[in-house]
Amino acid sequence: MSKLDLRSFQKELSERLAAVRRSGGEAPRLTFTVAGIAYAIPLSEVTEVAPLGAVRAVPGAQSWFLGLTNVRGAVVGLSHLGALLHGAAAATTGASRILVLGGAYTKLRAALLVDSVTGLRTIASIAPAEKPLVWATDTGVDQNGDHWNLIQITAVLQSTPFLSINNVFH
Repeated sequence: MSKLDLRSFQKELSERLAAVRRSGGEAPRLTFTVAGIAYAIPLSEVTEVAPLGAVRAVPGAQSWFLGLTNVRGAVVGLSHLGALLHGAAAATTGASRILVLGGAYTKLRAALLVDSVTGLRTIASIAPAEKPLVWATDTGVDQNGDHWNLIQITAVLQSTPFLSINNVFH
């Protein structure tokens, strides 16, 4: 995604959020894929979607912790969500994106690498998942009838694997 495309995406995102606020409706969720699985996260938990840039590895870290990267002047810790959730990481492509965590998680300076961002969706209904995935116990259905696994960022950040970034003592 070029800078122009990223700016267009951010402008569209801003316009859609403003429209939702005016209508008083359900806030949209950012949707993305990891290991071929569709996920959705509350947009309030993400401050930025960015392309993957240079990453500095951290010696002794778990394999899913890619290291440190610079996102618009802010150094953030980057975790590969596919490797963290599923134990295997897909190769990064031009569609891979960084989700910089925000909202209540801004002070963590953490980001998640996902395979691709698919857009914004308004989730029309939420139900418990028939086969819960790690950190996604509910599923949502959007206005088009597409199903999304609703990821629980708090559960990810409080999990033993995430809290054990350092691999030296394990």
